[in-house]
Amino acid sequence: MLVGVETGISAQQNLVPNPSFEDTVSCSGSGDINELEFWVNPTLSTPDFLSSCANGNFNVPTNAYGNQSARTGNSYVGLVTIMNASGSREYIQVQLTSPLDAGTEYCVEFYVCTSDSSTYSVNNIGAFLSTNAISSSNGTELICTPQIVNPTSSPLNQLNTWQLVSDSFIATGGEEYLTIGNFNNNSNTDTTMLNSSSWADGYQYIDDVRVEDCGTNGVDEESLNKNTELYPNPSNGSIKISSIKPIKKYYVYSSIGELILSDTPNKMNFQLNFNNYPSSVYIIKMEIDNSLITRKLFIK
Repeated sequence: MLVGVETGISAQQNLVPNPSFEDTVSCSGSGDINELEFWVNPTLSTPDFLSSCANGNFNVPTNAYGNQSARTGNSYVGLVTIMNASGSREYIQVQLTSPLDAGTEYCVEFYVCTSDSSTYSVNNIGAFLSTNAISSSNGTELICTPQIVNPTSSPLNQLNTWQLVSDSFIATGGEEYLTIGNFNNNSNTDTTMLNSSSWADGYQYIDDVRVEDCGTNGVDEESLNKNTELYPNPSNGSIKISSIKPIKKYYVYSSIGELILSDTPNKMNFQLNFNNYPSSVYIIKMEIDNSLITRKLFIK
């Protein structure tokens, strides 16, 4: 039996409160994002809170934008990610439980599902981490450069499928607010045409948001991160993995978050072969001691 990747991992702490949008102040069924604990709307646009506690347009699984179950629990949020006529954008924002430490690598991930009603999928949705809350007095794109952006080589165009957006970055220190959405204007937005007769240009659901220290909380944190390697990366198919301590378990996820490989090598050096897998971006999570190390792998 495959064991979930988070089982027994105590060193990692998600800094995002209410990460799957289950905690509410109220649930009137109006779709108001302000009914969620901790999450806010940073612009004049109106992102939606969708839940099984609501009826009609904002229900889960069936709502005005399609039919989609939550990835976790009974709720998720929905965002306009492109609107050709007006350039409208919607975003969600949350204050982390603690500010980020300078020089530390943080892993950021969230899941995206393109709604049935979308004419386009927006493939380069991103996450921006800032020291102060950002806001805008209009409803168009926020002028920010997100640290985390889904690669356009992994389009978010699979309807009724939760797809993983995941990457890491080095904090400058003090980042305390996380904002998610499309930070590009229309001409710089990467899209995939899905259905020319659909009524919504681009509307995507968000669930399961995570920000955590990529490393460990142990004495060897710095050495462990620096000396856990995947090479070559990018690779044509065969990669070598090495660490200064035995890798007890590893988990390989596809770009849409599906677990495709898992094993318990308990070795410091071993090899994986991806020759039978398509060219894409993969996420490898490795258990070392009581820590979880995450790396991104590019297969050409």
